[in-house]
Amino acid sequence: MSTFKLPFRIVNGSVASHADGSIESKAQVVSFAIYTHRGELPLEPTFGITDPTFEPSNILEARAVLTQFWPEIVIENFELKDVDNKGRVGVSVRLGG
Repeated sequence: MSTFKLPFRIVNGSVASHADGSIESKAQVVSFAIYTHRGELPLEPTFGITDPTFEPSNILEARAVLTQFWPEIVIENFELKDVDNKGRVGVSVRLGG
């Protein structure tokens, strides 16, 4: 089975997708959970994290959300990268499981 890629787009007349369980699919799930602010989805107000600044408590919160909604995705490590020239902090996530 395939999962739609986000953002949603059409490529060569078909919906862009990737295989369920692939690293691309898992990466999409992780970024969706991290970029969703808690309370943003009215049908599931517990989904998302409070503040995606990756303080230690927020990393635990991200792990808790992923464990609750996608127990098959195991986060082995979050690693913060240096701030880039646009003021963004990169995050490397190592998945296991």
